[in-house]
Amino acid sequence: IEGLRLTAMLAKNDAAGAKQAAAALGERERANPQVQAMLGDLYGRLGELDSARAALERADELARNDVGIVLRLARLDLLAGDPQRAEARLESAAKAAPQA
Repeated sequence: IEGLRLTAMLAKNDAAGAKQAAAALGERERANPQVQAMLGDLYGRLGELDSARAALERADELARNDVGIVLRLARLDLLAGDPQRAEARLESAAKAAPQA
């Protein structure tokens, strides 16, 4: 529900309200990797890449090698102009993934 509220704020161009609500939610849900990943996405949409990376790295610590989180972090690496880091991150996650 909080995620929908934040999305609605963004749709209404209420970036300040979304940021404030996101910060409060992030503090309340520091141990929830899904919430941290959602906050990373939100901050990314707002163009706050450092905050996006911090939230996604927190999510990765909580849910190590979650494919969706790793892909988001790799995308941020690419946006930061660091394709080698993105590649290393993806290779590391692929090695850690269980084989089907």
